[in-house]
Amino acid sequence: MTYYKRFIFLMISVLLVVSCGSDDDSSENETRIEGNWIISELTYDGVPVQWGECGHLENMTFLNDNTFVWQLYGINSSYECIPITPPATGTWENIDNTTVELTDDDRVFQVTFTETTLLMKFIVDTTDENPEGISVLFVFLRS
Repeated sequence: MTYYKRFIFLMISVLLVVSCGSDDDSSENETRIEGNWIISELTYDGVPVQWGECGHLENMTFLNDNTFVWQLYGINSSYECIPITPPATGTWENIDNTTVELTDDDRVFQVTFTETTLLMKFIVDTTDENPEGISVLFVFLRS
């Protein structure tokens, strides 16, 4: 093999190794929403809301089949926290590496997330008292 052919062969080999390596690196840096998230904060129009004794138990679980379960809690007549059944369920779809779209019945929400925090913000329907609607923000932490 001549020097020129060896050089071309070496360059092609280097390009293949570099291109394969960069594909692997992008998947390692991808943030994934799958897993369990526990509510840590709730605000209405920027004002923190105390949601009761059981609110800290509420959680969302994102499954790898693109479904989610949002388990809500209430208080029974004995003042015990109990899960509300059935839980809210729906589907999710990736918009990009840090945003998913949730569909629950006929409602659609966009959720942004990092490795540790998930934010769901939306506007509640308008009323006579709030003609522009109420901004609601749920903050969840990965458990």
